[in-house]
Amino acid sequence: MVALILTRLLEAVMPAVQVISLSHLVSAALSGTASPVDYILTACACAGLIPLQSVTETLQLRLQLSLKTCYENELTDLLAEMPVSDRIDPRIADSVQTAQEAAPSNLAWQATSTITVVQALATSVILCLSIYPMDATASFCALVSLLPAVLAHAWSARLENLYWPAMAAASRRADYLVTQLRFGRSGVELASLNATSAFADWAKEANRIACSHWLAVTRAKLNGGVIAGTTSVGLLAMAMMSLGRHGGGNPEVIASAITGMMSGLLATRSAGSAIGEFLSSAPLVRKYEDLKAHVRSGVCERVETGPVTQTPRDISCSDVSFRYGNGPVVLDSASLTAEKGKITAIVGANGAGKTTLVRILGGTLKPTAGTVHTVGRESISELSQDFHRYELTVRQFVTLGIQRAVNDAELFAALACMEARDFVSALPLGLDTQLGEQWGGVDLSGGQWQRLALARTVLSQSPVWILDEPTSAVDAETETKIFGGLSKTSASATVLLVSHRAWTLRAADEICVLDGGRVVERGSYGELVHRDGMFRRMFLEQRIEESSTK
Repeated sequence: MVALILTRLLEAVMPAVQVISLSHLVSAALSGTASPVDYILTACACAGLIPLQSVTETLQLRLQLSLKTCYENELTDLLAEMPVSDRIDPRIADSVQTAQEAAPSNLAWQATSTITVVQALATSVILCLSIYPMDATASFCALVSLLPAVLAHAWSARLENLYWPAMAAASRRADYLVTQLRFGRSGVELASLNATSAFADWAKEANRIACSHWLAVTRAKLNGGVIAGTTSVGLLAMAMMSLGRHGGGNPEVIASAITGMMSGLLATRSAGSAIGEFLSSAPLVRKYEDLKAHVRSGVCERVETGPVTQTPRDISCSDVSFRYGNGPVVLDSASLTAEKGKITAIVGANGAGKTTLVRILGGTLKPTAGTVHTVGRESISELSQDFHRYELTVRQFVTLGIQRAVNDAELFAALACMEARDFVSALPLGLDTQLGEQWGGVDLSGGQWQRLALARTVLSQSPVWILDEPTSAVDAETETKIFGGLSKTSASATVLLVSHRAWTLRAADEICVLDGGRVVERGSYGELVHRDGMFRRMFLEQRIEESSTK
């Protein structure tokens, strides 16, 4: 940073030094008193700007790369800190896309652009002062010749800021579509559906939209550049004509002033773009800083709570209601308590609001009405029905997010609880087997992936487990065994379990039946299965369906 500032200061004074040294040399040469030193000093002053600019550009690039890496690392840490609620908010997703595409570069460029702008202003002022004794009009024209470029870049920067939100949204959509085509599992599924061309067309359309916005900005930059360049040329021409009229016929005055103005123009050529970069990046940087403050304050992570009356590991909600945006009501005055050391199950038809309810209890979503008592996200181990299948080794996948050292005995014990020990032991390298065919590894069935994810939950030793359809890809017999193992390993945890199979919930301490966003029944398995209600009807229908498929 210091070296860059020093070289920029040298650049700022060079045009004025050229005016003075060239004027002295021409005057001395005409009078026959010029010495070799005069020629050497003038040559250094006139030609030294070029290598000096090369050094400056290299120092500037080094600083930009260093700052860019620093800010990219900061953004990576920010993404790691982001609460769950932000990850499902499309507005936050667009802000993240904008930050990822623009913020690191713009934050780095702002620092160097500021130095460039200060250097350009210093160059213009010093050059103006050096020419003023020769011709006041020429000095004024030299000073304001920078203004057209500044105005042009300010205008294009304004347009760029207007288009950025739309460009970020289109780019995020294109990135998502291309990612689905690129990765093995989704790519294979799309190929089997003959849908790859559709995804490609949608991605190209999203890219076209983003590109059209960029083209609008570049057209504005081109038009502004032509107008600014023409105006600057006119101002410099006026300065030269004024020197010709008022220079008194002194060749040293005219030659030195013209040379100084040309050097000044060369030294400040990047000032307009630097000012434009500074102006265009300012709103983006502000959005990035707002995003950073929002994430680190944990605004969306906090849930409105009343006085805490439960023990820290109990979680509950009372008269909770929720809707997504302006959509229909998903939860309507729902109340539920999950106690420490017990398995509380939630059952209901598709669309009953089960996933929404557990997201609220886990602190992921904020209810539109009602009271929630929950614990911090760091105390919750959550497994959703659409969990991501990270293609790591078995050991890495099962210990993902576990902060303590885990030995093989613990790993196999957790796998055994979730009916996964036998198939893991049969893999080529056991716990160290690579998962995912695209890495030359082993591909697992959906049920096997779910059992590994459940074993990870057991290893987490978190006080609260939230399991949303954790065995949807497992057969009913294996599911019953898994829930039995879950009952044995979760004695010290608060377990909230969502399942679509009513008759496999014998291990649950309490079952809540959700219908139309309300809790319509609650009780133990034995109580509900003998009570004439919704749970009994679900139980009988599923038993009949299960028997008919055998």
